[in-house]
Amino acid sequence: MQLRNKKIPWTLEEKNLALTLFYKSPTAYNFLRLQNINLPAPSTIRRWIGHSKFLPGLSGIFFSHIKKKFEHKTNNERSRSISFDEMYIKEFLEYSKDYDFIEGFEDFGHYA
Repeated sequence: MQLRNKKIPWTLEEKNLALTLFYKSPTAYNFLRLQNINLPAPSTIRRWIGHSKFLPGLSGIFFSHIKKKFEHKTNNERSRSISFDEMYIKEFLEYSKDYDFIEGFEDFGHYA
């Protein structure tokens, strides 16, 4: 993490570390910030995540990553299962400027 007070953009490695720490334990993250460890503010992390664009369904990137991770493994090491669980989503309709449609209607997604 950064040691000086100058406003320098966060590196990708610093961003990934901050995101991981924050989402594993927000309490621990805030404790580290109170110990004067220079970490991005929680609002900055939320802004980074807010710029992400996700649609319902399964992402082709996800499957590409899994394929790449296991391509050099033995058949025994490849024996895995993937499970998905539902999550509660608040009923809310909102216009998406990014995708030019109204979000919030039931959507089972698609495989991209």
